Amino acid sequence: MALDDRDDPDRTAPLPAAAAWLGYGGLLPFAAGAAGAWLASGFAQAAIGAALLCYGGAILSFLGGIHWGWGAQAGADRVAARLGWSVLPSLWAAAAMTAGLLTGPRVGYGALVAGLLLWRLLEAAVCPPGPVAPWYPRLRRHLTFGASACLVLAALASQSA
Repeated sequence: MALDDRDDPDRTAPLPAAAAWLGYGGLLPFAAGAAGAWLASGFAQAAIGAALLCYGGAILSFLGGIHWGWGAQAGADRVAARLGWSVLPSLWAAAAMTAGLLTGPRVGYGALVAGLLLWRLLEAAVCPPGPVAPWYPRLRRHLTFGASACLVLAALASQSA
């Protein structure tokens, strides 16, 4: 069974307007950061890079928060597992942001992309199932790849390694 089949059994589930606006709207700072990385130089590019690292880290942490919320609702036998998994994105995000700020944005962008993609795979394949709406996996997949593409574009534009 392909990841898509296991991850999104109901590909026709309608996406609520609020989820679409808020979810896809959340890609705008990623797109603006990627554009800024290409259009700016010097201090402005560095400031945009730091802001993009912080936003990417916040989003990765938010993804763990979703699972923390599910863990708070889980049966007693699943609470520890759900809460344990839920802190991984925040830890990864902190390391990615720190690496990016200390060594250059490319390293941080790459670490954020890896974190987003790894968490998506882990969420789909390993994490215990949660009370998820049928449209959620599809939206998450779109947002993960959109954010990752913007971070890759920003990394290609970055002056420092």
